Amino acid sequence: MFCRWCGSEIPNDAKSCPHCGEALSKEEEVSIKALNGESSLDSDFKLSLEADTETILLYQNTLKMFHLNVKKLISSPIYGSKVQLSGPPHVKILNKAEKIHATERNTRIDFLIRAKKLGIFTLTATLISKIGHRIEFPIKIKVEPAEVIYSEKTSI
Repeated sequence: MFCRWCGSEIPNDAKSCPHCGEALSKEEEVSIKALNGESSLDSDFKLSLEADTETILLYQNTLKMFHLNVKKLISSPIYGSKVQLSGPPHVKILNKAEKIHATERNTRIDFLIRAKKLGIFTLTATLISKIGHRIEFPIKIKVEPAEVIYSEKTSI
C-alpha cells in the first residue's frame, strides 16, 4: 500500500505512515480492503472518449489527436494515478502515459496516434494508481486510406 499524503510505500497493517506520520483515514482502510479483493475500486473513476463517441476515425499515416476524459468520482485526492495507452505495433502512440492531478475531479488527456495499416483496431487505456486501481478502457479506431481525404476535397 502507498501513503496518500507522501506516496511512500507502507505496510498494509499500518495505522499511520512511518515516513510522514499522517494517520490513515477510514477511506484508506477501505482501499486496503479493496487491494485484498474485498471490494472494487473501479467505481472511483470513469473513463470516456470525448463526446461519448465509440470509434475514432483516422487516416493511414496521418497524425490524429483524440481526447480521453477521466472523471474522479470521489472527493478525496488520489495520488500517483496515470493513464497508459497501448495498442498493436502498427499503431504509433506518441505519448504513451499521462499523469492525473490528484485533486482534480475531471481531467482531459490528449493522446496523439498514427496508424500504418488499414482496418479496425483496439487501443487500451489503462488507469493505474498507487492504491490499487487498474481500470482498462478499450478504444476502437478505424483506419481508412489517406486518399479518401483528397478525393473528398477535390469533389467539392
